[in-house]
Amino acid sequence: RDVVTSLHGARLDPDLLRREVARALRRAVPFEGWCITTVDPDSLLVSSVVADNPGMGDVVRLMELEYASEDVNLHRDLMRRGARVGVLSQATGGDLHRSARWREIYQPGGIGDELRVELVVQGRCWGTLEVVRERNGRLFSDEEADFGLRLAPQLATLLRDAQARSWSAVSMNGTDDSSSD
Repeated sequence: RDVVTSLHGARLDPDLLRREVARALRRAVPFEGWCITTVDPDSLLVSSVVADNPGMGDVVRLMELEYASEDVNLHRDLMRRGARVGVLSQATGGDLHRSARWREIYQPGGIGDELRVELVVQGRCWGTLEVVRERNGRLFSDEEADFGLRLAPQLATLLRDAQARSWSAVSMNGTDDSSSD
């Protein structure tokens, strides 16, 4: 948590920020793969993705499952329920086969459990965090899910602010204001 707090003053670009967050988080909550998105807070549609998840297979199919199907712990459902955190093994009652995402994407890629956190601050979602463990790894605990939930407002603020800095660096005509001629 201290490392994430220290990132507030770092003013990193959004992609590098996500890599640093994942590196810091891995110390507290071990995982094999991760994905941190930014989302439009009004539509909840993903606007950018930074990930390191070698077991992730067909990303197009994963997005279809996320936005055009019914499954457990979909980001939109977590937000609607106000849950803001979900552990796949808990949502399926320990039977991961109950998740289409797990059957079609995660299982073939050797992925086991998944922890999802909605990155919300002041009632608005600015991104999502997903971390996964290998199929033979241990399941995510309640304590790990709680840690992610407690960290979520800080991460949401970091993502929102980094994205705002990134957008403000681009002028209305699409050029970078920080460059000189």
